[in-house]
Amino acid sequence: MKCEDLKNLIPDFLEGALDPNQEEGFRQHLGICEECQAQLADYEHDWELLGEWQEAEPDAGYVSRFWTRISQQKSWNQRLREAVQNALVPQKPARAYAAVVGILIVGVVAFHTTRTYQTRYMLSRMSPEDMEIVEFMELAENLDILEDLEFLEDMEIIENET
Repeated sequence: MKCEDLKNLIPDFLEGALDPNQEEGFRQHLGICEECQAQLADYEHDWELLGEWQEAEPDAGYVSRFWTRISQQKSWNQRLREAVQNALVPQKPARAYAAVVGILIVGVVAFHTTRTYQTRYMLSRMSPEDMEIVEFMELAENLDILEDLEFLEDMEIIENET
């Protein structure tokens, strides 16, 4: 009998539901396999704990108090809607503006922080060759400007010669 077979038969063994051939193979394997012995000991311990299980009844009126409390609670979307409505009450426009400005500031900071972390992550994953390209990217962008300037200078020289 293999360990996997024995582990599947442990509950039946503990209930005494194995046929004599299975039980004999079970006991033979158990006599030579320490891992399966430990597995059986764990199951037996769990069965003992289940035997000590005691039902606990809630005190009188618990269920009705529980459902009363639940029925009085507002859902998260109701609480959110009320909070937004209270913030946007016409009598308190400064509070509403402050809330909008606060949300905008948080959004801008979160966007900037996310972009910064994304950039750092991308840079940390670049190969040395790619890093060299990034370092010289600004130089390459300026090269176009320098070439344009050289062209313009050449044009001025041509104009001055004529």
